[in-house]
Amino acid sequence: MNKSEKIRLLYSILVGVFSVAMGIALICVAADIYYSGRGTGVVFSRAIVAKRLKMLAIPFILLVGVIACGAIFPLYEVKAKPTPENAVRLLSEKVAASGKDEEYDEAAKKYKTLKLARLIVWCGAFSVALICAISSLCYLLKTANFKGENITAEIFAMVRHVLPCVAVSFLVLVAAAITNGILAKQQVSALKTMLKHGDKSNASDEPQKPLKWYQKVLRALSTDLALWITRGAVFCVAVVFIIVGALNGGAHDVMIKAVNICTECIGLG
Repeated sequence: MNKSEKIRLLYSILVGVFSVAMGIALICVAADIYYSGRGTGVVFSRAIVAKRLKMLAIPFILLVGVIACGAIFPLYEVKAKPTPENAVRLLSEKVAASGKDEEYDEAAKKYKTLKLARLIVWCGAFSVALICAISSLCYLLKTANFKGENITAEIFAMVRHVLPCVAVSFLVLVAAAITNGILAKQQVSALKTMLKHGDKSNASDEPQKPLKWYQKVLRALSTDLALWITRGAVFCVAVVFIIVGALNGGAHDVMIKAVNICTECIGLG
């Protein structure tokens, strides 16, 4: 076991033990809140919950800090295997424009066919997902479906209409991803054949092809800077929505709904 693997093992054990301890502590605090208030008539309130959870604030912040540090500053290096899609992109940049025998022509024809097949697979999958999304939105945006007083029946009706669409979209996209990987592996095999039988003399003399606009965009989006910008933007949007929700009374609504779920559904109190 090398140094990187040891650090990863120790970090995983530390986070795992800390998470289990926090979970046990939270369960104990919840049980204490419930049993200490059974005879008083006030099982829990915002003040009681805040008082009990205050002692878990520092351990919780430490746990979040450890996880955040591990995500922001990687403590160990993970060597990821190149995906078939990346292999196709890298090999396609090295292939010569012409070959010296029939095997090159057959491999080039196979490569183009597989490229078209991958495009058809993804277009079909996204079309199915789009149809399912439109169907779900049409049901969710129709106010007539949510005007009754029986909320439970409305929720079950929504699940019956929306869940099949979500399941179909998920399965279709998973199948598309698996099929895309299989086709990409076949493309890699065809590209290797093209590299082997390609005209290497012409390939060395050919000027490098300028990148197309979408290739430049993809290359720019794949940099670490773009990744950090995306993470920062998502974080800022999340913070803004949390603040807006708290200011317009959303936190109070969530609290009331949580209280109702605990007292009516689960049976606490």
